[in-house]
Amino acid sequence: MSVIALNYVNQMMQEIEVPYRFGRWEGTPPEWYCVCESYTEIPLPNKEEDGRHETTLYLRLYTRKSPIVLEEAKEKIEKHFNKTAILENGSGLAVTTENPMYIKTGDNTLHSYKINLILQEWKVN
Repeated sequence: MSVIALNYVNQMMQEIEVPYRFGRWEGTPPEWYCVCESYTEIPLPNKEEDGRHETTLYLRLYTRKSPIVLEEAKEKIEKHFNKTAILENGSGLAVTTENPMYIKTGDNTLHSYKINLILQEWKVN
């Protein structure tokens, strides 16, 4: 996964007004927010031939307010991220969402959703 692809995700989150950070939230978080907690590179058999690689970003949405806030944010992300783009370096990127689910946190006042963002990137040689 390239830094340019991560920057694209950050830009898209700003466009739909989702408070977002990669890694973890530093400082006092807003009343609801999204963090990319980790990612997994998916090995592909023909990576060398077509320059494509796939990464899954694990997004977690959090709030201490009503969980409906997270449901609305989840819908925004699902609507906005199922798209393709040509990045500034000429690489192609396809972004899709999958497996949104409510996650118990162990704290009855903290609500959380998990959404997987699948990034398929084709690098230009």
